[in-house]
Amino acid sequence: GTHEIASLEGPAVRYHHNGKVKESMHYKSGKLHGAFLEFNFLGDTICVGSYDMSIKKDVWRYWHDDKKLKANHFYNINGKYPFQAQKEEWSEKGKLTLQFHFDENGIGKLKEWTEQGVLIHEQELINLKLDNGKETFWYPNGQIKSYMNHTKGADTTYQEWYESGREKTLKR
Repeated sequence: GTHEIASLEGPAVRYHHNGKVKESMHYKSGKLHGAFLEFNFLGDTICVGSYDMSIKKDVWRYWHDDKKLKANHFYNINGKYPFQAQKEEWSEKGKLTLQFHFDENGIGKLKEWTEQGVLIHEQELINLKLDNGKETFWYPNGQIKSYMNHTKGADTTYQEWYESGREKTLKR
């Protein structure tokens, strides 16, 4: 139940089995509030963020175990979509693998790349929904794999190609 944490107030620390700090946080009226830090079992920082009454806010940063930046997530608690983060994520080799950006109206794009930096997925966001815009997938060699048009009234809704480039499927 929630009664166990309802009385939590002030700083709190959780530990790994080896005695190193795992998480450092602060509670206010039983809710996470303020700075949040997470560490791996070696004691290296792997996450830094902040809560406002148990809601993630502002920039959250994540690191790979080798201390290279893994992700930046931004939560705008005063915006129209406070629970959805704008995101950028990187592979251990430092290549951008994910980008998820949108404006105040929920219009934006989701993009994904391979660890070699090849774009393999792009999707339009409309009202922050993934099933309202256009979506494209590519093979790792750069050849288009599929295209889906989720917009109302679209005459072609789905096309798919073989890796050779020959058309495979067409749906209207």
